[in-house]
Amino acid sequence: MTLHHFYFSFPLDLFSIESKRETITENLLNSFILFQDKTSFEEIYNLLFPKIYKFFGFRIKNQDDTEDLTQETFLVILKRIKTFKFQGNGSFEAWCFRIAKNVLSNFLSKKKRK
Repeated sequence: MTLHHFYFSFPLDLFSIESKRETITENLLNSFILFQDKTSFEEIYNLLFPKIYKFFGFRIKNQDDTEDLTQETFLVILKRIKTFKFQGNGSFEAWCFRIAKNVLSNFLSKKKRK
């Protein structure tokens, strides 16, 4: 598969998004964790979705699996967000990517067993 074909197997607009310099702040996290503020989670989701989607897209190269793994990652984040301890800018994103890496590892293990 050439790189050209790979680009067309995923939504093109995600590849035009440059990495945002915005970070998820402690206030934004607390707003979601303490008050279940839907707007705060939407903001978190909008910042992380393109990055996590690309993470899976470059490794899986299957759009359906990429979408499923991205969704599963956000479900795990929602389930475990109260266990996160804020340690400065970037730490939440790193924590989310550890979750994504574990989701990917579980997916590949299951796929290997089949």
